[in-house]
Amino acid sequence: MKKILSLILMVSIAFALASCSEKITSPEESVKNFFEAVNTYDESKIMEYSSDDNLLNLVKKSEGNKGIDKDLVMFLFSNLSYSIIEINEDGDTCKAEIEITNVDMRNVMGQFMKEALSFALGEGLSSKMTDEDQAEKYKEILNKVIEDNKDTSVTNTVSVDLVKSEKNWKVQISKELINAITGDLANTADSLQQN
Repeated sequence: MKKILSLILMVSIAFALASCSEKITSPEESVKNFFEAVNTYDESKIMEYSSDDNLLNLVKKSEGNKGIDKDLVMFLFSNLSYSIIEINEDGDTCKAEIEITNVDMRNVMGQFMKEALSFALGEGLSSKMTDEDQAEKYKEILNKVIEDNKDTSVTNTVSVDLVKSEKNWKVQISKELINAITGDLANTADSLQQN
């Protein structure tokens, strides 16, 4: 009887220890956690669920630009929505097909350029505004244009790679993913640079 009780106790302890060990987050849960972190611009969670800091670097570069600030980026990310179409896990790698919708930044940037140019050629030239005041005016124009266009969206379907880590699956940040998350802003910026 003592042997049976000892065996039951040992099996119970083994199950208790196994259930206490940290389970790895599933690929689907990792994708959800990543997009939730992007929506709220939670830097530590973005880093926890992504393979590198390309997305954060995009924002940090923007923060160095007087025309764009973190609040604006957070506003842009807050309009983001996504739908997981399919997830295919293969060992330590995974592919997820994700449909991503956000404000169409092509329209926003086109309208912003018109309004910013109008300001620059009008009030900007005629007034003695400081550089900081002008930068603040451009931010106001951009905020207004985004607000005016928040119902004009673009949807991109992106194939996203994930890699298994010790605690979870990490989203591999690609140019296509950044473009989709930012509502085609990356492609718009590329086309502006080429012109």
